[in-house]
Amino acid sequence: MDKFSLQTFIKICLMDTSGRIGEIRKKLEPSAGYDFYNSFNSATRSYCADKDPDKANELIAVLTSDTERKHNAFAFEEFKKKFGSSKSLEALKEPNKFQPIGANFEITVDPLFSIERAGVRYAYLPWLIQKPDLSQRYAAVALFIMRSAYKGTKLGNYQFIIYDVNKRRSYSESQITDNTPIVLQSDAKMLSNFLSEL
Repeated sequence: MDKFSLQTFIKICLMDTSGRIGEIRKKLEPSAGYDFYNSFNSATRSYCADKDPDKANELIAVLTSDTERKHNAFAFEEFKKKFGSSKSLEALKEPNKFQPIGANFEITVDPLFSIERAGVRYAYLPWLIQKPDLSQRYAAVALFIMRSAYKGTKLGNYQFIIYDVNKRRSYSESQITDNTPIVLQSDAKMLSNFLSEL
């Protein structure tokens, strides 16, 4: 069964038809699977563990691609400015999977860190992709998937947040509406059809 990260799934949903086909074709290539922001994820989890920015920055500095290093460094600095001083900051490593009803693929969900406020624990998934822009509608879809993926697990009592690093904007589960699961099912059907045809 094909698998997509939550970020890749949402990215495809945000694209026009031509962009969707191109992205799915790229995903189906044997060489697919490289995570452009893996160094950011590693640096963030490292910082959450010991609050050592130098150690975290070293994980990004070793990147050989100037573009990759620049974008990962920018994202990490934004994370540190926004969340780095929180005493309740903790790394998360609780990946889970979600399969939309009738879909021929799975979505991997992997929130990166958590923070506690007023006795409530919040699990954050950063949105790092620069294009296309994340819309409120699809932030809600992502949050609905996160809520569904962790129902009945130890993260089930957490509140989920999508943090758009590029816009410095947070989206909470209050964005979810009655239309959100309908949007998800429509896009899941679309993606399933493309996977069957390509």
